[in-house]
Amino acid sequence: MGSPAYMAPEVMRGKFSQASDVWAFGITFIEMCNGGGGVWQHLGCKDPFGLLLKIGTLAPPDHAPPLPEQLSDGAKRVIGWCLSHDAA
Repeated sequence: MGSPAYMAPEVMRGKFSQASDVWAFGITFIEMCNGGGGVWQHLGCKDPFGLLLKIGTLAPPDHAPPLPEQLSDGAKRVIGWCLSHDAA
């Protein structure tokens, strides 16, 4: 199923689809813009299981990690689409 930091919230609730890979791409993009830093550090979870539980229970607008400030408005829009809470 993948690593908890890259799993879409719906995957953590047992619903898998190709849209889940789009979420993982969005998280990877943020991570690359942060220089590989922890995308979910703001949640304060130290272990993968705790992170898994936390991401699976987040609701909009807090369901996605903060976007890097240096991104253009267009890039922020694309990442926002990738990290939509509604997988459809």
